Amino acid sequence: MSRNEKLSGTANRINRALQHRLSSLSRFGQSKHEAKAAAKEAYLQEHGNLKGYNPSRVEGIYSIRTMETYRQTAKEFAKWAANKGCKNANKISREIVGEYLQERQSNGKSPWTTSKDMAALNKTFGFGLTKAELGLQSRNLNTIIRSRNPTENDKRDFGRDKDQITFAKATGCRRQSVTAVRLKNCIRNGDGKIVAVKLTEKGGRERTVPVLNDYKERLTEVVDKRP
Repeated sequence: MSRNEKLSGTANRINRALQHRLSSLSRFGQSKHEAKAAAKEAYLQEHGNLKGYNPSRVEGIYSIRTMETYRQTAKEFAKWAANKGCKNANKISREIVGEYLQERQSNGKSPWTTSKDMAALNKTFGFGLTKAELGLQSRNLNTIIRSRNPTENDKRDFGRDKDQITFAKATGCRRQSVTAVRLKNCIRNGDGKIVAVKLTEKGGRERTVPVLNDYKERLTEVVDKRP
C-alpha cells in the first residue's frame, strides 16, 4: 500500500482515529532516555521490585521517522480492518490486531516486517502483544530478506553506490549506516577476511553484525581498495 493512497468510508474513519492517537503520543524533542528512567522508577515504586518490568516500553514516540513508519502501518491496518467488517477504532480488540499480524505472516511478510507492525499497533492501541502468544516467527539472521537476498533491483547498474550496496547486503544494515563505517570498525579473521562489522545505528545504538559467508571475500576487496 503506497503512502499516497487515499482511503474512503469506514477505512478512512478508522485511519483518522488511529492517526489522532499517534499524534497524541508525539514526544519530539524530549528525551526518551529520561522517560525510560522515570517509567522504571514509577514501576519500582508501584510494585516494589522490577519483576515483570519491560525496559523497552515507554509511553510516547520520540522519533519523527518512527512516527512516519507507525502512521503508515496504522493506515494499512485501517484498510484491512474495514474490509474485515470493523466499523469503529474503539471496538478493535487484541484478537483483531493479532489476527492481522498472523495474516501478514501467512502472506509472506518477513519476521522483521511483522515485528515492525506489531510494535506500531501495540503503541497505537496500548496493547502488549508478543510474538510468542501469536505464534509469529522471531527475527534472526536466517530470515533477513531486505538488503540481503537478490532481487530484480540487483540487476541495475548503481555505479558509485555499488560498494555501499555490497556492504549493506553483506551485513544487512541500513545504507545510511554504511557511510559511518570506518576501517577500524571492520573485524578480520586470521586470513585477513572481514567477518564482522561494528555498526552505530540510528539513535547511537552500537552493535556488531556478522558478515554473510558469501560476501566475506567481496566485502574485504571493497574495503581494501578504499584509499
